[in-house]
Amino acid sequence: MDEEIRCEVCGRDFGSAEALKMHNSVKHYWDEKKERKPQRKKIKGLGFMILVFVLLVLGGSFLLKKQENYDDFNLCLKESGAKMYGAYWCSACLQQKRVLGESENIPYVECSLPDRKGQTAVCTSEDIQRYPTWKFNDSNEVVGVLSLEELNSKTGCLVE
Repeated sequence: MDEEIRCEVCGRDFGSAEALKMHNSVKHYWDEKKERKPQRKKIKGLGFMILVFVLLVLGGSFLLKKQENYDDFNLCLKESGAKMYGAYWCSACLQQKRVLGESENIPYVECSLPDRKGQTAVCTSEDIQRYPTWKFNDSNEVVGVLSLEELNSKTGCLVE
């Protein structure tokens, strides 16, 4: 019988050099030169975690800065007499709120009743048919999601 060959890393015995070579390639990630291959998964995982952290920090500060500017813009919209009529379940209304920074100053009027059957009296008296509907001081009415630029042209409010 051939002499037994021992693995230098784990001490396991093998009957042939070929068996040891297969063992090392599977268990110890050895290459042809008997050098360890880099463990890429751990490096990638650490790099990914660092990237996510940096994006959260930068993105969070960017969003907070935008929020402050949109608060003033939304307050100006409110003072100009602009009103956005919408419903809590309306995806376009949620999109419009995201455009406006989801500020507490958005001149928003809720039209949907909690059971989603019918409208509030305010929206019925204003004849709101679709959401979001914007009404402006000049009696102009626009249905749909408006950009900041469109709101600026209707109200004169500027985003800082």
